[in-house]
Amino acid sequence: MQYKVGDQVKIRKDVYIGTPCVIHSMLGLAGTEGTIIEVTRANRYRVASGKYVYIWPGEALEPIGADVYKIFSNGPATICEKKDHTGKTVSKGIAKCCPEDTFNQDEGAVWALGRVVGFDLMEKVVKEYKEKEETLKVKRHKYKEGDFVIVTNSRSVYPAYVEFIKCRTPWLLSSFRSGVVSAPKSIFKVRGDGEHSEVPFKQLLIIEDIRMGGVYVIGKENVKPLDFHKVGALL
Repeated sequence: MQYKVGDQVKIRKDVYIGTPCVIHSMLGLAGTEGTIIEVTRANRYRVASGKYVYIWPGEALEPIGADVYKIFSNGPATICEKKDHTGKTVSKGIAKCCPEDTFNQDEGAVWALGRVVGFDLMEKVVKEYKEKEETLKVKRHKYKEGDFVIVTNSRSVYPAYVEFIKCRTPWLLSSFRSGVVSAPKSIFKVRGDGEHSEVPFKQLLIIEDIRMGGVYVIGKENVKPLDFHKVGALL
């Protein structure tokens, strides 16, 4: 196997004197992990393992693959298995649903994975995810009241989100429409926005059909700014 600089490798436990390049002082590193810092020539690699740096032949090394987490359900239980690069299961977490509760595989997956990697790590990963999402939100297109948009998915409106209208634009409540957008080629005006109350980071818009007068709640990702060069084709 050919390695490259930066690869994480493990010194094989069965390395012995007689293996090319291996000398007696290197045997104590058998089974340790290191990082390839230089490819010296064909199938020869300079490996930093702790404070030691030696040139090893490719046959004395084995790759350290990323761990794989397999999540699946078995009746009312959700199971998470952690497998190493060889496919061997090295740890397992199980989350069982109480008889009086409704089975939810997504919730079970969170608990099962947490029992494998530790809930402290789970909290760290979630925090990093949220911070990443916050960064992405800054880069996304920002709509403001009065902007004109077109709907890219007429079936993506929220059919029963009256509370969203009541909280943000109550004066438009009488014009609220449920179901699909009746005129998918219409032009809409942004009348308000906000975050979904149950789905973190999902941004919603309140839009009004400037021709038909209906008001809809729709996911921000299902509209795009109006290109005025295409107005003629839309009307």
